[in-house]
Amino acid sequence: MQTPGDDSSGVFMVGPGGTAPPEITDSTLFAAFLGEPVLILAVRFQASLLGRDGELHADDAFARALRHHGAHPLTTLDLADPFPGEVDLEWGTTFLPEQGLVRIVGPDPLGPIYNGTLDLDADDWHRELDARPPERGLVVITGTAAGDPDAALEMIASGRASWIRTNAAVVT
Repeated sequence: MQTPGDDSSGVFMVGPGGTAPPEITDSTLFAAFLGEPVLILAVRFQASLLGRDGELHADDAFARALRHHGAHPLTTLDLADPFPGEVDLEWGTTFLPEQGLVRIVGPDPLGPIYNGTLDLDADDWHRELDARPPERGLVVITGTAAGDPDAALEMIASGRASWIRTNAAVVT
């Protein structure tokens, strides 16, 4: 069972035996500097999980799965170090710059959470990323938001964001 929310909510309710619709993967990837180079993955739709009895098991199944696999809640960027900690070795971000592609992969059973393009003309962002020690990895911020930078900042401010420090590799 799946019930799409109205166009303004961007919420799908997925019940027992149901699958999320293909459009649930609509997302936009941004590169930004938030004290360090980061990627922001704005996922257009939210999927809520319902039990057989109609009870809500997860209001945001994507955030729940990410946090179960090591992601941290992100509600502010006002901290001196908003992304403390080591690289989570089960997560990886791979850049294929010649094709303009990025792949973000979580641990099993999550697998790929993004496999698409990154429109980035910011040489400074790449230079900063390349100059960093590999053990710093790359922070990926994600959550439910429309595909624009203002909506992504609202996602963080409203507590709908998660972050994870991933391995980062550039494949040439």
